[in-house]
Amino acid sequence: MNLYSEHQLKHKSRFVNKIWALDNSLEKTQIHNLNILPNGCFNFALLVGNGARVYLKNEKYRFNQGIYLCSQLTEYITLTLLENSKLVLVQLNPWYFSYHPQSDFKNFVDTISESVPNNKLFGKDISLNASSVLEDVIETTENYFLNFEKHNSEQNAIEVICRKIIADNGNCKIAAILKNSGYSDRWIQSSFKKATGLTPKQFSKIIQFRNSVDEIAFNEQKDSLTSVGYKSGYNDQSHFINNFYQFSKITPGKFDPDNYVLSFKE
Repeated sequence: MNLYSEHQLKHKSRFVNKIWALDNSLEKTQIHNLNILPNGCFNFALLVGNGARVYLKNEKYRFNQGIYLCSQLTEYITLTLLENSKLVLVQLNPWYFSYHPQSDFKNFVDTISESVPNNKLFGKDISLNASSVLEDVIETTENYFLNFEKHNSEQNAIEVICRKIIADNGNCKIAAILKNSGYSDRWIQSSFKKATGLTPKQFSKIIQFRNSVDEIAFNEQKDSLTSVGYKSGYNDQSHFINNFYQFSKITPGKFDPDNYVLSFKE
């Protein structure tokens, strides 16, 4: 069985990056040391079966079957997926909650929410015990965002800023981006933090870090780490090493992609 899988909606959604799954449902042993890195996205996590243990910022948490909202990460987490368990995640682009003005994530970072009441995903009941749970999640997400995007066809300021940072692989001047947004710096900083849990600068550093991770993981040209650092926009090696260590707690030279849950190469 392949533990990791990725799935896309039938339509290209502005708000959903992907749906991904870790499937240990047919195995009678736990899978340890599934390391997951920050990537600037939120995730709705549907945990099926016996559950999982999560190690985050030197704390250990135990999660049972249920639906959870996973915040932005500023450090890697380590997951142990228990026997006969499956994890299905809807990965949301960072600007999604900016379209829900009542949401406030200023104090919701490196956190996993309490289980969502009544096992609802985007307002629809999900049977976690159904054998078709992955297909049900894909269908529910597809239908919800087809309608959601009809009512939110215009990009708001937070989405525009996030997209600019992502397009530049995090290697950009935040002050210039904010200045060109048409809004006050104070309003953008506050609204961005409220919608994502991060400042624009923190977000850009995470995107730059993930770009360097991909450069290492899919290094077909066999570039040196010095070259990887420069290609990722770091002016010097110490800046590259320090930023990489901030999010992974390991230096680039010791980073082994096989020890992490990483997306497939696009």
